[in-house]
Amino acid sequence: MKQITRNVQPVINKLGKNDSGELVSSRYAVRVGDVDVVLISDGVLPLPTSTMSTNVSEADRNEWFDGRFLQRDMFDWALNIALVRSGERLILIDSGVGDGFEYFTRAGRSMMRLETAGIDLAAITDIVITHMHMDHVGGLNVDGIKAKLRPDVRIHVSAREVNFWKKSGLQQDCNARNSSSCAS
Repeated sequence: MKQITRNVQPVINKLGKNDSGELVSSRYAVRVGDVDVVLISDGVLPLPTSTMSTNVSEADRNEWFDGRFLQRDMFDWALNIALVRSGERLILIDSGVGDGFEYFTRAGRSMMRLETAGIDLAAITDIVITHMHMDHVGGLNVDGIKAKLRPDVRIHVSAREVNFWKKSGLQQDCNARNSSSCAS
């Protein structure tokens, strides 16, 4: 079995520069065999706790949050993307929220953080979209990002996911609601 190295420094050195100017590191790395994986924070989304754990009573949910010294009414949902180097491939997994949402003041930082870390977006060979919610695809819509990606970048999305968003009537409903979480 290969040894797993949990040393951030060597992996970051291979994938970008260390001096991002941020007070708190926004990226964490691990090497698994010959594969480097870097998790990059896109920020956090404050969400009402009532939208979480809808299968339990409010009292049980409050007890859970109280036991962790968390607020009962709002929860900071951490958003992350991953960058994977495997051989000659540099693979971006999801792209974060993007920057088109003034009410997401603490999210939408993934593309900026990639560039701040010295990662050349043109070096990305593949982009894997796990699913097409706005917090997974929005970073690709940031102004100027598409021009920075290589023209032959391969974007991978499951056919089932694409077909879901193409369902009859769904696109019209999305357009009527002007929903940013809908695919076009």
